[in-house]
Amino acid sequence: GDLRQQAREKALAQFTEGVAGLPARRPALEHGLRWLERHLPGPPPRPAIVHGDVRNGNVIVGPDGLRAVLDWELALAGGDPMEDLAWPAVRMWRFGNDAMEIGGFADRSALIAGYAEAGGVYDAARCAWWKVARNVWWALGLASQAAAYLDGSVASIVMAASGRRVSELEWDLLMLTRPAGSPVGTERAGAGTIAGFIHTGPARDTE
Repeated sequence: GDLRQQAREKALAQFTEGVAGLPARRPALEHGLRWLERHLPGPPPRPAIVHGDVRNGNVIVGPDGLRAVLDWELALAGGDPMEDLAWPAVRMWRFGNDAMEIGGFADRSALIAGYAEAGGVYDAARCAWWKVARNVWWALGLASQAAAYLDGSVASIVMAASGRRVSELEWDLLMLTRPAGSPVGTERAGAGTIAGFIHTGPARDTE
């Protein structure tokens, strides 16, 4: 099959299996799955190598600019490059500095400009879809970490603490997928000139 299609279809299948396997229903995640199915965008013009975890903590930057990208265990040979642009935009990586969408240190317009300067072609619809997808993915990841603590598989307080963050991602997911015209903030996956990724309302109420 087409590698460009496989990345999205595989992601949806994994999310569906993950949500079904949770110990209790998570309606927000179920809603996220339905949104992803309804808004599935077209494939990228061509498949690309996707890192899968480009964010704070996985890049080394010096005075001369980017020096290295670490942790390639999630890399995919035939994926959608918009996935790598969407992941660092997830609110959890801003560490409280919500006005700067990209990792808490830059806005999306700077990321898009740099990507275009390097020869990339930004696609707002696909990037919006992957941002929602990665919120679902990380919520499932944190839920599985908490479950590993609860069943005794991993005796780590870090794993236990992961569970409390699932609700944060569910809130972000609901804000990203809410209907157009919602009075709560402006960051919505499908609104604005760059897919609503940059908000203008109160930081805690917009995503």
